[in-house]
Amino acid sequence: MKRTSICFIIIFLLSINKIYGIVKDNNNKTEGHIIMNDGREYRGHIKMPKIYTKLLQITLHDNNEQIEVPAQDVKVLDVWRPLHADKVHRFVYRPYKAKDLFSGMKEKTSKPIWMCIEASGDNVVFFSSGHYYSMDMDGTLVITSEKGFITLYGLKRGKTDVTLIGPIKFGTKRLRKALMKFLADDPVLCTKLKEKVIKPSDWNIIANQYNPAR
Repeated sequence: MKRTSICFIIIFLLSINKIYGIVKDNNNKTEGHIIMNDGREYRGHIKMPKIYTKLLQITLHDNNEQIEVPAQDVKVLDVWRPLHADKVHRFVYRPYKAKDLFSGMKEKTSKPIWMCIEASGDNVVFFSSGHYYSMDMDGTLVITSEKGFITLYGLKRGKTDVTLIGPIKFGTKRLRKALMKFLADDPVLCTKLKEKVIKPSDWNIIANQYNPAR
């Protein structure tokens, strides 16, 4: 009787461990939903892009086929962990404009990069980028970069060009100043930033309050 009970317990624990292993393995994968510029869509397990990735690799759910999708043809990319579908991170592949220090501070358009949407309002969208993108097991997006350069960008309503605002992790004062320069056409919001009513890291609040027409 005792031997039977022990065997049952062992089999039960092995089954639990096997189920846990399957669940853990599935959660290790990254789910992806690609929407193309021409309207086509792909769903499957995707390899997270790096900042300059030109071909997305995705294993389709429909037929388990692995395909490569040109980044330049992608409208948006959504990624998430299978067990944390409430944390969806949206990426776009876009160029951006920035001051070129080597050409008299004229604006220069960069080559396209992968950037993640951080906040979106009626009149502005904020993006961030780093060299590498990954997700924790709880679905939280992790952005890392060489020499710590994680950058903030903005796109105003009615504009077609994404603008480099400045580095995120190089001091609150510097980021506040860069945001006030980018949002200079909304003096009310800039005053709130200057008087520290709003933190420069409160991108959702800033995106929702930005209104150059007020």
